[in-house]
Amino acid sequence: MDTYICHVCGFSELEEPPWGLNGESSSFNICDCCGFTFGYEDCQLNAYEKNKHNWITSGAKWFDEELQPEGWSLDNQLKNIEKIPQHLLPKYLRIS
Repeated sequence: MDTYICHVCGFSELEEPPWGLNGESSSFNICDCCGFTFGYEDCQLNAYEKNKHNWITSGAKWFDEELQPEGWSLDNQLKNIEKIPQHLLPKYLRIS
């Protein structure tokens, strides 16, 4: 099964791409780690950075604490964000 990366926290076990395979249709799913709702909270260009900052400064607590892996590392997880392929970003965020 393919998994996808959260654009806010880097959680790499999303079951669907946050903005579909075409970058045009949001999944409206909620990230199990940071609780971000795709297609609702990301209507502005700065939404991902703003929500990441708010989540980290409030303690980077898991939305679904039961799914937090033992030995979880915030720093390692945030590095996943750089791995998100351009075609999986919303079209308005893609680098031309």
